[in-house]
Amino acid sequence: MTHLFVKIFAVLSILFWQTKPISPGLKPLLIIWDIGQGLWVTIVTDRACHHFDIGGEKWPPPVQHWCRSRDNDLFISHGDEDHIKFVPWAVRHLPRFCLVAGPLDEISARKKQNLSLARPCSAESARDAGIREITTLPTHVSEHDHNLLSRVYVFDSPEGAVLLPGDSIVEGEALWLKQLRAEYHIRILVLGHHGSRTSTGEALLRHLPDLSIAIASARKAKYGHPHAEVVRRLLDHHISVLTTEDYGHIAIRL
Repeated sequence: MTHLFVKIFAVLSILFWQTKPISPGLKPLLIIWDIGQGLWVTIVTDRACHHFDIGGEKWPPPVQHWCRSRDNDLFISHGDEDHIKFVPWAVRHLPRFCLVAGPLDEISARKKQNLSLARPCSAESARDAGIREITTLPTHVSEHDHNLLSRVYVFDSPEGAVLLPGDSIVEGEALWLKQLRAEYHIRILVLGHHGSRTSTGEALLRHLPDLSIAIASARKAKYGHPHAEVVRRLLDHHISVLTTEDYGHIAIRL
């Protein structure tokens, strides 16, 4: 775990001071952007920036530094504003920007119009990059359970995989955790639903024996995320908790 923390904080300084792009052959870079309450995660590879959601209260200026010379594709987990707000901005400012997967939950006409600004793109390159969707839908969803429709992704890496459950809650975790094959070796979790009380259940944590770091993209001071019960569960499993509210942009070389 100590070695992983060294990698985190070494990259934190690189994030702002490196002026050259990632050289071919270097390991991917996972960035959880500090955008207030919301979610915007980027995995930077040699040729592409893979974005998982693109919302929040503010856009992160460093994203242009990392992604202006790369292809940009987007995977949306959920249709809430704090997951999709900056699609129009990305269409204008990020080159070759396209949408791989949109939300499964019902969204407003205005949101549909904003999403339509992004051209559709193929998921083939994402699969080649090690991105796998493990979404498992319930047979019935009430109007109050739209978080059960959240898309869930895994980014597989030789040194450990990253789990990105979007706005998934405990009831949803019970459906898709069976898709988490043992060979994924999940080491990093971006907390579902920003670390709300209804997410990151005990059953999921028991299913992730290799998990060492959980990251919350949230604002505890205003919204109460990550919830104290979630943090306690994580610490009981000896999993370190990082938050963008405390650390700013969090970057980890995978």
